[in-house]
Amino acid sequence: MTSAKGVFVGGGGSVAGGGADSGAALALGLAALGGVGVLVGFGALGSGATLGPQPTMSDVSRGTSRARMRRPTYGGGSAWGKLRQIFTGDGRRWRLPRVTNRDVYLMSPPGRGWALRGRANFRSQEAAPVAPFRARKEWLALAEAIEAAGATVVVLPPSDETLTGLPYAAEAGHALPPAARGQKPRFLLPRMAAPHRVRERELWAPLAARLGFEVIDPGTGLWEGQGDVAAFDGATLLFYGGRTDREGLTAALRHFDGEVMVLELRQPAFHGNMAVLPLPAVDRLLVCQEVIVGDGLERLVERFGGGRLDPVSEDEIRSYATNGLPIGKRWLAPSVVPKRVKERVAQLGMEVVELDMGELCEKAGGASRCLVCHAPGVRDQLTIPPESTLAAVRDAIHGEPDDA
Repeated sequence: MTSAKGVFVGGGGSVAGGGADSGAALALGLAALGGVGVLVGFGALGSGATLGPQPTMSDVSRGTSRARMRRPTYGGGSAWGKLRQIFTGDGRRWRLPRVTNRDVYLMSPPGRGWALRGRANFRSQEAAPVAPFRARKEWLALAEAIEAAGATVVVLPPSDETLTGLPYAAEAGHALPPAARGQKPRFLLPRMAAPHRVRERELWAPLAARLGFEVIDPGTGLWEGQGDVAAFDGATLLFYGGRTDREGLTAALRHFDGEVMVLELRQPAFHGNMAVLPLPAVDRLLVCQEVIVGDGLERLVERFGGGRLDPVSEDEIRSYATNGLPIGKRWLAPSVVPKRVKERVAQLGMEVVELDMGELCEKAGGASRCLVCHAPGVRDQLTIPPESTLAAVRDAIHGEPDDA
């Protein structure tokens, strides 16, 4: 275990079927992978294993936990204090900025013949046919709002009409900082679960390389990119159990530096962005405890403090309560988001901007957060081809008919 780089904190259960302590088992796995950084609380890598009684939503709102985790010690002091010492000022730590003009958002508009093909989520399964030109205008409204906030949209033109999941760019992959000073930023490709989305990576990979990323294939398992990644208060949250599986998570995990917390999900949360939403500008994390398996909620409370977690319900995430896109102090949210959640986010200090997304969200099942792959702080390191600028597609979409 000594060859693993970093510190493992908090196992939280046993590996199903094996009976081994999950902390030790995962530390051994990380050692084999040459894992880098700090993994905080992997939890139980199997079904049914938990750590004591689970905190309720009211516990979270009070900022308390009924079953306090024992904090392991490191070198005679608190592990949490040690982690702060290790990673304060670390040049490789990549905090998620609130919004700067160096932020890039990868996006891909629906094609003119866009249709529902896979119908792979609870909204699209029984939805009426979409109106592709209206969907393109919905997409453009989001892209223009992002650039109005000061960020840069990079466009992947829809060159293959069979890849109808391509607009949901959260699954394009995930941008990572350079592995070492002076190197390129990295782009970790996805390995998609839905058959009709598997080939999307074949289009995102050459664009990422042309932009200036080092493109990395995790190589095994199912891993659905930024849909299963969130960042809050210097920690990275990685999710599995929806469409990402344990094998894919483990393969992706080796490329993440710094403090990482792994959380298991259950349906209807098919991605981590349906379970949590960081709102860094107001220092809050929206959380649906009902879809987080095992001791995951307790570990969130332990790490961030319950007073920074704002609960949303399972019914509310079915209306995409956690899938609006925060950009600075604006929250670009589809109109389908429940009124209570929009009012709560406004109370926290965000400006809620409602977007009409009847085609892309209410029918097809992907909200504003699902339509972007956020690469923070990399604009100066990239070369954006003219055909991949928002200006290259804006006029054409504005001039199209409304087929709703």
